[in-house]
Amino acid sequence: MWIMFSHYKSQPTKHEPNDNEHKKEQEVCREKIQKDYQIKTEAYKEKILIPREEAKKRQKEEEHYRFLGPAWKGKGEALGGEVQDSDKQTDEVRFRRLEENINEEYLEQVKQEQEREAKRKQRKKIILPEEPEENDPDSLLIILRSPLGQNHTRRFLYSNTLQVILDYITTLGFNQRRYTLCTTYPRQALSDQRELTLSELKFTKRTTLNIEEIL
Repeated sequence: MWIMFSHYKSQPTKHEPNDNEHKKEQEVCREKIQKDYQIKTEAYKEKILIPREEAKKRQKEEEHYRFLGPAWKGKGEALGGEVQDSDKQTDEVRFRRLEENINEEYLEQVKQEQEREAKRKQRKKIILPEEPEENDPDSLLIILRSPLGQNHTRRFLYSNTLQVILDYITTLGFNQRRYTLCTTYPRQALSDQRELTLSELKFTKRTTLNIEEIL
């Protein structure tokens, strides 16, 4: 009887789970999940993140070039070590061409804007107050510096508002929706003070203002 019991106890149990096979199945499943996650991550990066970063980069470059405008005279300097003369010349040519392209594009945009504004002005006539005489004690000379490097001068009355000067630059082709007036030093944008008189703005007998593009 004891022999039969011992023989039965030593027999392997049928359907006993194999731990190694179970672990192997878990590892395969885990690898498949990780692979699917990597594929989805790469797809999201390629379709969403990369285009978004490229769009932000292009926007920053456009804003940077628009801010620099024709006044940009930057020149690159080498960092670390000496640079061969040929490399320096190549860099200078590259920067000069880049500067010329930026300036030409900016000037062309300004000219096109002036042409459009001139056409719009023909449809809606702006009536400016009569220019005062030079010896008028209530008059002052306003010098306007345009983004094209040109100076425009006109006399106004201290009782005129800043809006009159804004109307005047509109007749020059600078739309008030894209351009504003700024003092030279210290620089201050005056677009929110258009209802103030030139006397209230404390303009001197000879005042210089910059015509600047609204960014």
